[in-house]
Amino acid sequence: MAHIPSDDIQVLFQENTQHSWSGLRQVLKQRQGKAEGIEDSIVNMLLIISQNLERSNQPYPGSVDQMQRVLDNELNKVTA
Repeated sequence: MAHIPSDDIQVLFQENTQHSWSGLRQVLKQRQGKAEGIEDSIVNMLLIISQNLERSNQPYPGSVDQMQRVLDNELNKVTA
């Protein structure tokens, strides 16, 4: 079961000034290959998840807590 630490979710939420799934993908791409933060395998899964959420018209979370729940839920579906 994959999990993203809440401090990493907070950074993703704050850095995504567009507050959109496409904005989240841009932030994730900037974080790929960095030694600190979310590992690349999870970043890659989140890129796909965010694209799927956008295609299904899932509203973008309005808070860090909502984002944590949505992304953890989606990661659990993929890694279960």
